[in-house]
Amino acid sequence: LEVTLMVATAGRIPRGELPAGVFHADWLPGLACAERAAAVVCNGGSPMVYQALSRGRPVVGLPVNHDQYYVMEALVRKGAGRLLRAGQVRPQPAREAVEAVLREPSYRIAAQALQAQIAASNPAAAFLEILQQSLAEKKGRP
Repeated sequence: LEVTLMVATAGRIPRGELPAGVFHADWLPGLACAERAAAVVCNGGSPMVYQALSRGRPVVGLPVNHDQYYVMEALVRKGAGRLLRAGQVRPQPAREAVEAVLREPSYRIAAQALQAQIAASNPAAAFLEILQQSLAEKKGRP
């Protein structure tokens, strides 16, 4: 594809083995990368998916673990990404999935809708409310 890639290798890929057009490092700042990206390709885990969505970016997820599948299945239902089974992925379907999220505006629009929901939420206040409610219920018990 005619794209520039940012790849966090986690030290698993020697630097000389990646092609031109690939910016790579052992570790990269997820939010900063998502901010610059048109789409995010990751394992479908909640940390990177959340970072991508907080920047309104669609996701192509290649999950391995059950929790990653759950996150990506929910994201697919919302229309903000594509799921590829990591153990079965092949070059052509992967290319098609990435091209789709880059080309079809519906993925970006769905991701931006989720971005708005994330921006409107206040997880700290919600946690405090749940904690206070739980403590009040516990206090009322004999």
